[in-house]
Formats: sequence, structure tokens, C-alpha cells
Amino acid sequence: MLISKCTHSKVTCSIKKYFYNNKTDFEKILIKLENLDEKKKDDETIKRIISLKEILRIISLDDEPFSNRDNNFKLCWDCGDAIHTVIAPHKIITCNMRHFKPICEAIGKEVQDYPPTKKK
Repeated sequence: MLISKCTHSKVTCSIKKYFYNNKTDFEKILIKLENLDEKKKDDETIKRIISLKEILRIISLDDEPFSNRDNNFKLCWDCGDAIHTVIAPHKIITCNMRHFKPICEAIGKEVQDYPPTKKK
């Protein structure tokens, strides 16, 4: 099983409710990412923008399913950095400043860089 596939879970997740409850933060993140300089929009960032747009559309519809049991579950995977940032209670510490810095800035969350561990 690939880690990006959560369809094998025995329970149905409530990610749609999580996105709905944190809609304002995800909207802010989307706006920030959309307004990045085109040179800063790598493939991962573009996928995140597309997925956030679709998730925000889905959560506004009562009859549109969205969970690990539905065909659109991959949208969560593309938004993993945004989900982790919103859920984190304090600052984000990462060696992936390229992706986390604009996300954290969007919602006023502190982000701290650290160098990756050097191999001996």
C-alpha cells in the first residue's frame, strides 16, 4: 500500500469536516500560493493550488462526498503541507522552507528552518 492511499482504512475519515471547520485558513493559503511569483510555483505547489481550489468547492456542497472512501481522496495528499501547517499547534520546523514558508505566512504561523542532518 502506498502511503498516499488511505482507502484501506477501516474507518471513513472526516477530512471534509476538518476542511470546512478550517476553511478560512485554507482560503488564505490558496490566495497566498496563487499570488506567488510564477518562478516559485513548482509542480508540487501547482498541484496544491489545484487541489485546494477543488476542496474548497467540494466543502461548500452538501451532497459532494469527500473522504478516504471517495475517488477524490488524492486531493488531501496534494495538500499535505497545508494540512500539517493548519493542524500544528505551534510553529513549523522544517528543512522544506520552499513549500512551508508561504503556507505559514498565509495564516500567520511561525516557521523555522533547520539544515538537514549531514551524513557522515
